[in-house]
This record gives sequence, C-alpha cells and structure tokens, in this order.
Amino acid sequence: MQPSLGQLNPHPELELLLKLGQMQLQVLVLLKPPMLLGLKLRLANLLLMDH
Repeated sequence: MQPSLGQLNPHPELELLLKLGQMQLQVLVLLKPPMLLGLKLRLANLLLMDH
C-alpha cells in the first residue's frame, strides 16, 4: 500500500474495500456458483446501503 493513496483518493477506505472485494471475488470464482451469486447479492446490498 502506498502512503500517498490517501492523498490522491478522498475515500481511501472505499478504495480498500474495492480491493478486498476484488480479492474475494477472485477467490469465490473457484467456488460453487450459488455461493458466488450469494456474495454478489450481498455486495450489491452493501453498495446500495452505502449510497
């Protein structure tokens, strides 16, 4: 992680969440589709609640 990330991005925690989400999706691609679908729905709910 670069220390300058917070200066460039007004929402560093959002950037971190996006990176974590991408990592989780990469892991879940290896799992069963129903689990992936469930996570997609959960991520969508989190994003909708955030906005």
